[in-house]
Amino acid sequence: MSSYVDKLDITQKQLRFLHKQFKEIIDEKVRTALPESSEDDQVSQEIQLQLDQFLMDVLEMAGESMNVVDAGKGTTVKSVIQEVQKEYTEPFDVELNEKVRKLYQEWEDETVKVSKLRREAPQVAVSEYTKQENQLLEEIDSLIAKMDSSQPNLQNEDQDEGQNEEKTQEYWNQVANQYGSILTSLKEINDKIPTHESKQKRLRLLLDLIEKEVAT
Repeated sequence: MSSYVDKLDITQKQLRFLHKQFKEIIDEKVRTALPESSEDDQVSQEIQLQLDQFLMDVLEMAGESMNVVDAGKGTTVKSVIQEVQKEYTEPFDVELNEKVRKLYQEWEDETVKVSKLRREAPQVAVSEYTKQENQLLEEIDSLIAKMDSSQPNLQNEDQDEGQNEEKTQEYWNQVANQYGSILTSLKEINDKIPTHESKQKRLRLLLDLIEKEVAT
């Protein structure tokens, strides 16, 4: 008895059709078994790749009994199936992949910035709050010191006035200048107080918001 087994003559078109039919059946089974899967699901993608490889292996084994009649020299069932597989595989987009990589890197950088801000913002706000408060207190202390230093001079001048009624106009000019300077400083401080209070309130509000954000 002859051990020769005739091969099944098949065209590339028929082989492609067989592959398409089997793939559609497999894809439908996957969709049924994994109804919640998506194109971005890594597990689903891995399963799909394994099934595609399984389909190729099966058809390649079956190719031992097939004769692709319209194939060129050196063309095998495997090479035909590989060409068919390319039709179902999206070409790798280098430009798109680079854009995705950059966007992902930007997202990571922003995440680091937000984490740093959450750690450092409370200290920065407290420092600014304290700075504004100290600045106002220093200005008030400076004015008080200025007023204190001017008092002895005025008292001495008053004593001289009692002893000597012939005070010159220069004395009164000095007195007027001293009081005028004090009044001007008082007005400047008084004008600055609302501004400092407003800044302190905003800083206090900002600090409260940051503390709440860090606590969550």
